[in-house]
Amino acid sequence: MEADEQDVIEKVFVNSPNDFATVLAIARRARQILDEYAKYEDKLEEEKATMIALEEFVGGSFTFKADILEAEDDED
Repeated sequence: MEADEQDVIEKVFVNSPNDFATVLAIARRARQILDEYAKYEDKLEEEKATMIALEEFVGGSFTFKADILEAEDDED
């Protein structure tokens, strides 16, 4: 992993209370990028879809809202 990629990843996850939701949102966006391959073909020749999605997230091109669900105790 290159140093600039590491910097991007650290910026995304530093003190983030929604690490898991962030990973899922970025993975989903990366999948969308791959599904729209023709639109991103030039970028995908240089970068992986995940890095493109990370850069979009850090740059504010996309965001998400995580629903906080409280765990239920199954003991009754």
